[in-house]
Amino acid sequence: MSGLQFLAIGICFVLNMIDGMDVLLISFTSSELESEWGLSKSQLGYIYSAGLFGMMLGSLFLGPYADKFGRRTMLLFATLVVTLGMLYSALSPSYAHMTLSRFITGLGIGAMLPIMTAIVSEFANEKRRDLSVGIFISGFPVGAIITGLFVAWAVPAFGWRFTFASASAISAIMLPVIYFLMPESLDYLADKQPKSALPKINRILEKMGHVALAALPTAPEKLPSSDWRPLLAREMRSSTLLLWTGVFFGFLTVYTLISWIPNIARTSGMPFELATYAGTAFNVGAFIGSVVIGGLAVWFGLRRLILTFMLSAFVLMAIYGNVALPYVIMFGVIIALGI
Repeated sequence: MSGLQFLAIGICFVLNMIDGMDVLLISFTSSELESEWGLSKSQLGYIYSAGLFGMMLGSLFLGPYADKFGRRTMLLFATLVVTLGMLYSALSPSYAHMTLSRFITGLGIGAMLPIMTAIVSEFANEKRRDLSVGIFISGFPVGAIITGLFVAWAVPAFGWRFTFASASAISAIMLPVIYFLMPESLDYLADKQPKSALPKINRILEKMGHVALAALPTAPEKLPSSDWRPLLAREMRSSTLLLWTGVFFGFLTVYTLISWIPNIARTSGMPFELATYAGTAFNVGAFIGSVVIGGLAVWFGLRRLILTFMLSAFVLMAIYGNVALPYVIMFGVIIALGI
C-alpha cells in the first residue's frame, strides 16, 4: 500500500465521517427545531424522511454517473451539493425550507456513498481490501459520535444554526482536498479510457511505485445489464424475499432509532445536553456492534446471531419507549440497543 492509496482511502474515511455528521445533525437538533417552529412529531418525521428520500434517489440515480464522468468528478459534485444543502439548512427560515434543504443534502450524501465505497475497494490492495472497506464504513458512526459531542456544547452556546453552518464549512474544506489530492480511479481510466487516459494512469502508477504502461489496456467488453429475475426463480424465491424483507425492516428500524432517540430522550424530560449524549451513546453502541459481530459470527453462526440481535433489539426498544428509567440505566439500554 503506497502513500497515495492510503490518502485516497483516508479522504473517503473523512468524507464518510462528514456524512455521519450531516445525517445525524438533524436528529440531535430536532428538539430545538420543534420548540422554535412549534413543530409536531409528524412534521419532524417528514423532515427526517426528506433527507433519507434524497439519499435513496442520490444513490440510485446520481451515484451511477461516476461510471460516466469519473469517480473524482462526481465525488466533487456530490460534496458540493452536501455543502450547499447544509448551508441552506443553517439559513432555513421555516419548516418547509428545512424539509427541502434536507432533501438536497440527502441527494449529495446518497450519491457519495456508492462512489466512496468504489474508490476504497479500487485503491486498496487485495490483502487489505476488506480491512480498508471496514475502516471506511466505521467513519459514519465516528462522525455521528463527534457530532453529538459537538452539538451538546455548541447549541446551548451558539444555537442550532451554528451547527449546520459548521458542518457546511467542514464539507467546503473537503472540496479543495478532493480537487487537488484525490486521484482518479485507475479502474475508471482503464475501463472508460477518456481523453489523456494513458498519461493520467502513468502519473498515478508512478506515485504508487509501479511501472508505467506503454499503451492502454484493451477496453473491457460492455457487460449486459444485471437481471434480477433469477433471484425470484422457484429455487431462490424464498431466500431472496426473506433476505430483502429482513434488510428492509432492519434499515427502517435503524434509521427510526437514529432519528428519534435524542428527541424521545428530550421529551422524557432529559436536559438538552444529556439527550444529545443519548444519541451519541447509540452510535457508540453501533460502532461496537459493527466491530464485534464478525467475530461473534464465527462462534455462534450468522443466522442464529441475527435472530438473537433482532430479538434483543425488540426487547430493548420496548423498554426504552415505554418504561421510565433512571438516566444511568437509560444510557445502558441505549448503548445495548446500538450494539
